Amino acid sequence: SCNFVERLDNLLRGQARTLLLGDVWFPFLADESQKAMYYGLFEPEVAAAIHSLLPRGGCFFDVGANVGYFTAVAANVAGPSGRFFGFEPHPDHFARLAMLARLNESRYSMTCVEAAVLDHDGSVTLHESKHAGWHSICAERIASEDFSQSRSVSALTLDSFARDHSVERIDLLKIDVEGAEDRVLRGAKTLLKEKRIGAMVVELFHPGGGVMPALAGRIEELEFNVADAVTGRPPDASVTRTTSNVICTPRL
Repeated sequence: SCNFVERLDNLLRGQARTLLLGDVWFPFLADESQKAMYYGLFEPEVAAAIHSLLPRGGCFFDVGANVGYFTAVAANVAGPSGRFFGFEPHPDHFARLAMLARLNESRYSMTCVEAAVLDHDGSVTLHESKHAGWHSICAERIASEDFSQSRSVSALTLDSFARDHSVERIDLLKIDVEGAEDRVLRGAKTLLKEKRIGAMVVELFHPGGGVMPALAGRIEELEFNVADAVTGRPPDASVTRTTSNVICTPRL
């Protein structure tokens, strides 16, 4: 078997390899975004929020987990005594997420769920983008992207999942579902009402400033302070970015 330097060289040359990401084995693919993950350059503001907000031994929910990069980051932060739940509806991404769990099952408790997290239990149509990771159920997203095909996927709410799996508290909830973030929150009414979610990192999708200010306002109505994960200031509706991540902490 090749040593670490050879494995890294293979990754950079365009070959998939399993490498350690901190203390967690991660099944890297040979694409630019995953090279950025290896070097800690993929959405570093989200990784920093996880380091800041997730306690040792804490419970982490990764909604829109994709291949599980932030689940791996969370496992490094919370350690083997933590609990990690990753939700991903697209079968290709879910296969990588499940591989992450298998690679680390002797040390970490990672539960992978092949479903979209929304405001109802049942099924939903997932529209597939030509850009990996941009698959969406959101009408606003569909209007602005090139979607080639669609498929029916399972859907569930956080309230029903937490009830059925005896989850008493989510220390940190990460939501990145390409424009459907508000529907995730609507499906967590009980958890939010009972203050069983410690903090959140949420991607705001705002084509032309549309969804972002409304969603940020809704999160504030849930008694959370909302700050841009990059600037630390309140979200700015005039930003030119298509998406931005916000940190949501309980209002004292």
